[in-house]
Amino acid sequence: ILTTKSLVTPEKTISETQKKLPKKTDETTDPSLYDYREFVRLTISGYYDIREATTDDPTERIDPDERQPWSPMYVELNFAPSRYISLRGDLTYDFYDDSNDGLDSHNIAVNLSDNRGDRLFVQHRYRRDSQETIYTDLWLTINERWAAYAEYERNIYDDLDIRTSLGVVYQAQCWALDINYLEYEDTSQFGFMLSFSGLGEFRRRFSLQQVQSPVEYD
Repeated sequence: ILTTKSLVTPEKTISETQKKLPKKTDETTDPSLYDYREFVRLTISGYYDIREATTDDPTERIDPDERQPWSPMYVELNFAPSRYISLRGDLTYDFYDDSNDGLDSHNIAVNLSDNRGDRLFVQHRYRRDSQETIYTDLWLTINERWAAYAEYERNIYDDLDIRTSLGVVYQAQCWALDINYLEYEDTSQFGFMLSFSGLGEFRRRFSLQQVQSPVEYD
């Protein structure tokens, strides 16, 4: 039986901060003129159960045949070397599980962008024996008026496509038109959205079949 008094919860966070002068600013020793940005953070956490480590009664252990005082270890990394590149990843590792090298779960996401407004996002999620998916979306700025986008998600664990979407956007001075096509599991949908700046939003869709349960992303 676990009690809070028997647990030791070590946690370590390592971070690095980048110091940079704003553009068109000469070298200076004045700290207030610098921009400071945390570009990497690593966190490692878990707990150690003293009762589990010291008890001689097998019935009070997680596994009667083996002491297992360490909880699964959680590791999280955030890395952003520039304003256009960022990466976030986390994993959970079980010291006492020999299957799959002890890896219980992991998530990793990468975001790439540029000063034109282009953006690529890719995320892979995995949970042992229950989930593995990959998700990506792309936004491409063609010029100051036109942009195109795409979105795709696949359930690798069950070998199924979840969501595929393609679209183009036209942006005028006071209105915008979004034309898109969506496939979600066994349904498909074509539609457009017309929005007016300052006048709210008018939205109308023509559907072959209505999507019942839109996918939500954290």
